[in-house]
This record gives sequence, C-alpha cells and structure tokens, in this order.
Amino acid sequence: MAALGAVVLLVIGVFYKQFLIISFDLSLAHTLKLPVEGLRVLLLVLIAVTIVASLQAVGIALMLALLITPAATARLLTHRLHHMILAAAGIGTLSGIAGFYLSYYLDIPSGASIVLTMSALFALAFGLKSIWLWLSALRSKTPAETAIEPASPAQTEVK
Repeated sequence: MAALGAVVLLVIGVFYKQFLIISFDLSLAHTLKLPVEGLRVLLLVLIAVTIVASLQAVGIALMLALLITPAATARLLTHRLHHMILAAAGIGTLSGIAGFYLSYYLDIPSGASIVLTMSALFALAFGLKSIWLWLSALRSKTPAETAIEPASPAQTEVK
C-alpha cells in the first residue's frame, strides 16, 4: 500500500504542470500540443487507484471524508493549487492523528472521531474565513461611505 502511494505521488510530481494545465485550460493544453486524453486518463487512473487502495484500508465513509474534507478546508485557506495540495495533506494528516488519539482516550470508534475532527477543522476554517471577510469589508469602507450624508437642497423642496 505504501509503495502504491509512493508511485502515485511520484507520477503526480512528474506530471504536475501538465495535470494543472489540462484541469483548468484545455485550449492551452491543445495549443501546447499536450497529449490531453492520455494525461486525462492517467489522472483518472491515479484517482481510481488511490480510491480503491483507500477503500481497502479505511472503508467508504472515512475514504470519502478524507477525499473531500481536507481539500475543501484547504480551499478556504489558500488560493494557489500547490499550496492547497500541501495544506490538504497536512489537514488530513493532522485530522487522522488527532482523531486517532481522541478515539483512544474517549473510547469511541476511530473512523468517526477522524471524520468529526476533519469536520471541526472545516467548520473552524469556515468561521474564521467568514469573520476575516466581514472584517476586511468593514475596513475597506471609508468613513465618508459609512456616514449619513445630509439631503441636498433639491431633495428637500416642499411642494
């Protein structure tokens, strides 16, 4: 299983730029004369191999949570794909370790505690991002924009 993971990471590392191009800009990929269909099939095979190996190791519920939640959390924290991949890997690892320790000390199933840990990290990131956006929106308004302007003489005419 570890060898399979290493092979997947190696292939992704070798073809990272090509995968990035075919994922976001097919016309550029065709212009650069990349083998689009071959790269797309390779990417799908890598995803399928990862999912099948994960299913055998951890089960369907935990595999789906590990596939979606760290990536969604990382998307809230960064905008560059390379940073997002690293953040998602770190979030998944942190959630797995923390969830495992929680399951041991609280005597609950490890899969559920890992999923709940990932969900809690997502909720925390979502809440902090919302607060950050709200505060930055408040800071971007100048005092003149927030003040109530007096009515102009044209608006105060009485008929």
